Amino acid sequence: MTAKECAVEDAPFRSRCFGGGAATTNSLRALVKHLGGLSDEEIVKVNIPTGAPLVYELDAELRGVRHRYLGDPAAIDAAMRAVAEQGRTAA
Repeated sequence: MTAKECAVEDAPFRSRCFGGGAATTNSLRALVKHLGGLSDEEIVKVNIPTGAPLVYELDAELRGVRHRYLGDPAAIDAAMRAVAEQGRTAA
């Protein structure tokens, strides 16, 4: 949901909108783990692209229902692959 959509929605839905912010990769990973209900094993497989805004839609209990990255899908995929390649050594 965009900021504009949040502004025009009915009050019950507007309360689910969050303005966002920036954080370190570890902080973002912790948020993604919590909102997505991911296990320790699942979160290590998640590649969070640098600089790509991530939008979560939350239910009334503030649990993550859906999420998406804002931006060009091809660029997001490329950024996620780049993150996955970090730390790998050439054979």
